[in-house]
Amino acid sequence: MKKITLLCLLVLSFVYTNEVIAQTLNQNAGWPNAAWTVTGTFDAANPDVFEGDPTVDVNFAYDDDDQGNVAGMNDNDIVAESPVIDLTAASGAGETWLTISGDYVYNYLEDDVLKFQYWDADASAWTDWGFGFTADTAGAPTNDYCSAIAESYTTSILNIVGFTATQLSGFKYRISYDDNPAGSDWNYGFCFQAPTITSETPPSCPDPLSLVATPIAFDTANISWNEIGTASVWDIELVDITAAGVPTGNPTSIGVSNPTMLSGLTASNDYEVYVRADCDASGGTGVSNWVGPVAFTTPVACDVINGAPLIDALTDISIDFSWTAPVTGTPVGYNWEIVEDGTGQGGTILASGSTAGTTASSGDVLTLNTTYNVFVQTDCGVAEGTSVWAGPYSFTTQPAPEPANNDCDGAESVTQETNIADVASATAIPGSLAGATASGLPAEVCNGFTGIANDDVWYSFVALTSNVNVTFDAPNTDTVAVLYSGTCGALSVVGCDDSGNPEAISATGLVVGDTYYTRVFQYGTSTTLGDDFTVSIWSPDTLGTEEFENENAFTYFPNPVKNELTLNAQKDIQNVAVYNMLGQEVLRTAPNATDSIINMNELSQGAYFVQVTIGNIVETVRIIKQ
Repeated sequence: MKKITLLCLLVLSFVYTNEVIAQTLNQNAGWPNAAWTVTGTFDAANPDVFEGDPTVDVNFAYDDDDQGNVAGMNDNDIVAESPVIDLTAASGAGETWLTISGDYVYNYLEDDVLKFQYWDADASAWTDWGFGFTADTAGAPTNDYCSAIAESYTTSILNIVGFTATQLSGFKYRISYDDNPAGSDWNYGFCFQAPTITSETPPSCPDPLSLVATPIAFDTANISWNEIGTASVWDIELVDITAAGVPTGNPTSIGVSNPTMLSGLTASNDYEVYVRADCDASGGTGVSNWVGPVAFTTPVACDVINGAPLIDALTDISIDFSWTAPVTGTPVGYNWEIVEDGTGQGGTILASGSTAGTTASSGDVLTLNTTYNVFVQTDCGVAEGTSVWAGPYSFTTQPAPEPANNDCDGAESVTQETNIADVASATAIPGSLAGATASGLPAEVCNGFTGIANDDVWYSFVALTSNVNVTFDAPNTDTVAVLYSGTCGALSVVGCDDSGNPEAISATGLVVGDTYYTRVFQYGTSTTLGDDFTVSIWSPDTLGTEEFENENAFTYFPNPVKNELTLNAQKDIQNVAVYNMLGQEVLRTAPNATDSIINMNELSQGAYFVQVTIGNIVETVRIIKQ
């Protein structure tokens, strides 16, 4: 039978063993054993499902495949639990290492979980013992699991040196199976023969476990392992296999930490690495056996990109990003991938490509409000090859399409209200930051703070009075509001507010008849999902004689619009005409009132021009129909 170990105990090329002998505890489960219990959600009455009951049979076996995939019957789990095993004597004898061993058959599928657990009597909870079984046994069948050839296993070591008297006297263990902890599933099954639990005295300096070597650049590798003793420093021996090196038993690095980084390596080179615990230097006795070898090969001399990529533009369905060339190597291009979050490099790829430069674009292939991972690989040509993949670098798409007033040039026009006593009496026009991206104008210092203007939206108004209040009420997020004079691309700050919701700007000395711009954005960089607000532009002052020329101003909202577009003006709106992007008139109405609601429900999604006639003056605005 093939021997496996749950925690991947590594092969030693040379070992000086510290003999340990189990003395106090060497207890087989003794199936059939009525002292064991079996619980779970499964069809216990069906022998094709419950193939082995350890309370009456010599095996513990379960067939999830025969349990079926019928709704309401395919979310299954089963547990075989030992009686209490008092560990007090074993602990008193200094035998503080426990293992369980035996033979089993298992047909593994991705979502099921098969593992040993032990009972923590202090916490009244089951605790995982090692990492569980994650591979098939050789030739595992899909039915009648106990009829197949079994393989041997040994669990990882459970160190009970710190157990309390209650934990020792109340100890028990179990074999636990769940076909999918996340919910319903339909998998295969397993068969366990009666396991044996043993105790042993640990060596004075235990060997490290699970040595792993991972190259992270052409000249650097990360080395890590699991420590089951009390060592806090370790020794490393690195062997250059390409240079015909052989292990000597002498460390090449001493007193290292875990994990440790090996640098100064040669590109495209084969190495083997060993590790041992130095218990003398950690307050213990002696050193452990050398554990290894673990082989690894450094990549070619083509380094990864320098730092994380930068997001240049991000929408609900796309991303543009860029990166900095590596410090070493001679890149001739780069390969890149965008994958579903958590699927890893080469996983579920949404977009990929190769480029000679350091920029890339996904195209409109992503989904709104979804997290993805970016990976980038340097290509240094035939001579130097390609680097390892750099990543993952995560990003989340915007939670909504980019709003029409995302930039200054697309600012939504609002009519300033006059003769308004206070903000509560002013018209609150609804708006949202959802889907907004950076307009390109950096954030200004406001109230001693500087936000991050990566999601600003814009409004414009014609000043009807010299004193104007601009109020943004955003109850769900911390915003910054700024008021400008001038024109898009040549703006000057008139005022701002970042003192807390609502953000209120009280401007004086405005030039009546001039157009002003205002924007609002989040102070931070969190998602814009649900970041709704209202904007009010108002003044307690009344119109003067010189202000009558601006009576033709009007407001419109919302934009984008789903069903109805609202128009508000100070004078009667004579005509409203809606044109598609081909210049074709698709809707016309003559409201002859100061307020008008335009029903756009029947129009297709896309951009439209809305032509509004007031006092024989025609104004045109651009609207997005959702």
